[in-house]
Amino acid sequence: MRVLPSLVEWVRAWHRMVSVHVAALGLSVSERAWVLSSLTVIHHYVITRRDGTTAAERFATKKHENLFAHLVAIIPTPARSRMRSRKAVEPMPVARYTWEEIRARVPAADAKTLARYPVAATLAELIKESAALRSERILTDLRLWLGDIVAWWSKLTPEERAATVGFSDARLQVVTHHAFALIGLVRRASKSQTNRGEM
Repeated sequence: MRVLPSLVEWVRAWHRMVSVHVAALGLSVSERAWVLSSLTVIHHYVITRRDGTTAAERFATKKHENLFAHLVAIIPTPARSRMRSRKAVEPMPVARYTWEEIRARVPAADAKTLARYPVAATLAELIKESAALRSERILTDLRLWLGDIVAWWSKLTPEERAATVGFSDARLQVVTHHAFALIGLVRRASKSQTNRGEM
């Protein structure tokens, strides 16, 4: 006589437990009910014990139809999706200038210009920041970026350059100076690593 009440209590406890987990997913009430129903069906008709029986089989004392075979039989085949036009793959950006061409287009910064725009970060801060860099394309990306700036700046008239806020010939010279300083550092580092490998 206690079998049915015990079973009902167990099912209610299982529902409460699953409801708590489903509630943590942040779903709406209707979505929560759908997920709970799906999990209940999977528990009753899919999950088996070691003896190969499901909860539904043990409750009804007879074998039931395969759940997935039943779903495949009753659910209509979805319509074929429309063919979507493939988006053209954007080509990799091409640098406007070589380093030699950038050097030829931008006059070298003199000591006075460099002193006017000093590097704000300390050497220790620069070393710390550079240690976090993982891009092997840093010089390539820098050449792309600097080349675009040089091309843009060369198209401006003297009046337009004078009216441009936050940029000037001097700033371009300083940025280019530091770019070539970085090239030197990278080449020295790679040469040092090569020499270590040969030892």
